Amino acid sequence: MLRVAICDDEQIIREEIVCALNEYSRLRNIDIICDQYESGYDFLHSKILYHAVLLDYQLDKDIQLNGLSVARVLRSINNDIAIIFLTNFPKVVFSSFEVDAFRFLVKPLNKQKLFKTFDAFLKTLETDMTLMIRLEGAVSVISTKHIIYLEGDGKYCTIHMDQTPQDIGCHETLASVEQRLPDHLFFRCHRSFIVNLKHIQSYDHQEVVLRNGARASMSRKRYDMFDSKFIDYSQRYGY
Repeated sequence: MLRVAICDDEQIIREEIVCALNEYSRLRNIDIICDQYESGYDFLHSKILYHAVLLDYQLDKDIQLNGLSVARVLRSINNDIAIIFLTNFPKVVFSSFEVDAFRFLVKPLNKQKLFKTFDAFLKTLETDMTLMIRLEGAVSVISTKHIIYLEGDGKYCTIHMDQTPQDIGCHETLASVEQRLPDHLFFRCHRSFIVNLKHIQSYDHQEVVLRNGARASMSRKRYDMFDSKFIDYSQRYGY
């Protein structure tokens, strides 16, 4: 699931973006939650963690903050969010470099360019997403791209990695960790196993074979859903 903020002082623009992202959500089979903000002040004080923000560069009606000012404040507290600027003036693109903007879209909004922007963004999520987990007496942050699969064991689970350490014992249930994994990249193929679609070598109705040779059980009831999800992943990312 993606959570996206739309910060623009024109309601018609915000609604246009919501409609476009709803269509994109259906086409790409991915859940997107869109929240709308009329001012940069309201957005910065929302205290909601977003994957991306579509931010009006001008925000003419906001007497306190323009888009670049909002982005500067945002970057001081959040280095992970993707900033996608919206503007009527293409030449201001150079000013956006200082806040590490992900893309720059010119108004009036071109739906296909918006779709291509989010296609590119999804690909960055595959490599950049992180997961915070509770280990014994500490919290650790790991990159999801290095997770091959996860294996549940009651109140605990083991995260199998493609790097050292290869096995990480997590003091959380598999269901708890599952809620924080990017659902377009991971799938729970069995009550005891969650696999990273990127690391799949082969699969059938009984098991999933990972690229490191490990095997995860496949629930017969979940096979059709898994098959559909993997085909969609393969088409989207050129597996």
